[in-house]
Amino acid sequence: MGHIFTPTRRRMIYDNDVEVIYKFEQCLITKYCSMNRNELKLKLDAIGIPSTGYSLDGTLKPMSTILYFEDSEWITFDYDERGRIKNETHFDTEDDACQHILDVMIREKAFKEKYNLRW
Repeated sequence: MGHIFTPTRRRMIYDNDVEVIYKFEQCLITKYCSMNRNELKLKLDAIGIPSTGYSLDGTLKPMSTILYFEDSEWITFDYDERGRIKNETHFDTEDDACQHILDVMIREKAFKEKYNLRW
């Protein structure tokens, strides 16, 4: 599978700036050829994104980013606390959908850490 971002490295970079983490994590994680939901889960865990912020099996969890497969396409969206769907995006491949979720979650993590927000 390749190199996984280690918490020790993240802490060393985090001391400098959250934006540096985002750029470094994105560089390391996005260079792999393809990704499925299992690999995405491992990457999200490795960079410290809690599973409460996403669903990779289509389960609707409030305040989460959702991934599911329907009618031969992969769909991602944000599900808010009132049950509304926002930012719905359709993909032809699982890899593209997983890459999109990874990018979204990395940006969200950087934002939350920068402003000291909880998941």
